[in-house]
Amino acid sequence: MSAPSGLEDCRGRIDVAEARRAVEDCAYPDEFLQALLQAEQARLTPRLVCKFAGVDSELLRDARGAAVTYVALLCDRLQQQSECLFQAVVQLDAYLDLVLEHAEVDGFEELKAQLPDVCTALCMIACKFESSTYQLDWSELTSACRWYKQSTTQDDDDEATRAAIVAAELRVLEVLDWRVDLPTAEQWLAAFCARFAAATNGVFGTLPQWIFQRGVMMCKAITPWYSTADLPPRLLAIGLFCSGFAAAGVLPIDALRPAAVDTALWTQIFVASNGSVPPTCVVSGDGQRRALVLLQLATRSEVAEMQECSKAIVASTCVVLERATAAAKASTGAEGPVSCSSHVELI
Repeated sequence: MSAPSGLEDCRGRIDVAEARRAVEDCAYPDEFLQALLQAEQARLTPRLVCKFAGVDSELLRDARGAAVTYVALLCDRLQQQSECLFQAVVQLDAYLDLVLEHAEVDGFEELKAQLPDVCTALCMIACKFESSTYQLDWSELTSACRWYKQSTTQDDDDEATRAAIVAAELRVLEVLDWRVDLPTAEQWLAAFCARFAAATNGVFGTLPQWIFQRGVMMCKAITPWYSTADLPPRLLAIGLFCSGFAAAGVLPIDALRPAAVDTALWTQIFVASNGSVPPTCVVSGDGQRRALVLLQLATRSEVAEMQECSKAIVASTCVVLERATAAAKASTGAEGPVSCSSHVELI
């Protein structure tokens, strides 16, 4: 996905005071971000239990990863927007947190056996939340759920599967205390991009849209591997938003480097996470400084926080790419790029 061209022609000076006023007049003022943050802190408890009934944490993570992959496939088959997927995923993580915390299942195998019904129910809940008039396609839902169950050595007929999904939906809603409107990384990212577009009055053209599309694409790749406990929605969105400006050439890579990270190492990991040559910054030094201020305004965060969030995204993306390459190599025997996991550990 290539960055929009013509950014070097964006030479109009942007008054920061006017930018602040424009942000407060847009659809996502500071009060909106504050309310979203309060909702995230109140409703998402990032502590996903990785040790359960003596089961290795990797088994639990693998089960969650398979569940998220299934949710993504089902949302696609139901022709739902990406927000439906992300809403279902944060609900899944919240559900797993609460179920594991209160030991509401008798062992890992029982939890794993529940996942097909639970994940299908989560997709139903997310679809209904997105549209109150959504018409359930029970044929599609039961077919998908039975396919998932067969992959976990279960096999029910359509009627039994439908009854199990309905029961799982009620169980999920009760566990979540009927709080299904959970903040997602896409919601945060949309707010940041809209605030930036308002602050710059369109000077950067299609860049905010490109940042959003890139962020959603990367978020889809990251979520099967990293839970809400690993990367909370706000942190994920800030990292995707800010790293997008470096990838687009609006900011130099070094502007997002945490002070404790070596410059050469940061460049190597950033390039590895983007799977390309180092992007060239096309904005002048003064323009870079203004852009950094505007990013702070858009995200309502400080430079140090933006750098730490960017580091989290760069590191996690690099790991995801390496795992995907390893999986492809295992299935085809083809050689992949040199591993960068040892470098990721250093940052």
